[in-house]
Amino acid sequence: KMRAFVRFMCVSLLMTAVSSFMMQPHSTVPKNRYIVGFCNRNGYVLSVRPNAVVRNRCVPSVSSIMSNAKPRPGDLTASELVKYLWNDVQFADDYPAPALEFFSDDVVYEDMIYPEPFVGKDQVTSFLINTKEKAPEDFVFVLDKCSDGVKSCGFTWHIELKTRPDAGKFANGCSFYELNSEGKICYVRDIPEPPIKIGSFGLVLANLAAKAIKSRPPPQQQ
Repeated sequence: KMRAFVRFMCVSLLMTAVSSFMMQPHSTVPKNRYIVGFCNRNGYVLSVRPNAVVRNRCVPSVSSIMSNAKPRPGDLTASELVKYLWNDVQFADDYPAPALEFFSDDVVYEDMIYPEPFVGKDQVTSFLINTKEKAPEDFVFVLDKCSDGVKSCGFTWHIELKTRPDAGKFANGCSFYELNSEGKICYVRDIPEPPIKIGSFGLVLANLAAKAIKSRPPPQQQ
């Protein structure tokens, strides 16, 4: 029993030492930046960003930190790509350029606060640039929960001030991403939290709209 106890203590100390080493910033990672996301099955580091609270974190492998390889379209599943874009790429100085590498040329981007979808990479590029320019400088989109889809996935998120996270959430939202055969994003739907919450009154409006539609005959089919 004594030998078993000593063996257990040695293994515990070894695991503690390894974990402490792996949690330290590596020399290949810029100063004051830490691995806080996760690594995918191919060993790519998916989240390297300044100190901040990030969901779904895990300790990357030593080989992954040393290689610090950047993924390419097709390397990641849908859920891995979402975490890479939201936990890392959105903080790049030249954003949205590195994110657009993962969008297909015929992408359809539906943001539910806009009347029409953004169709094609050019429109999506203008939309992302316009969003970056008009949003407060320290606005940050924080990934909360993400499904584990391969070709598509859904996830929830919220917005907060990077410099004042104590101020709480500005808004919540949920999104859906779909990848094409090349591993690029071909469809997006963003659903932000409405600024005015009408509760069950929305069902009253829906009933009125439904009655108005049913009161008119359907269009004649040609």
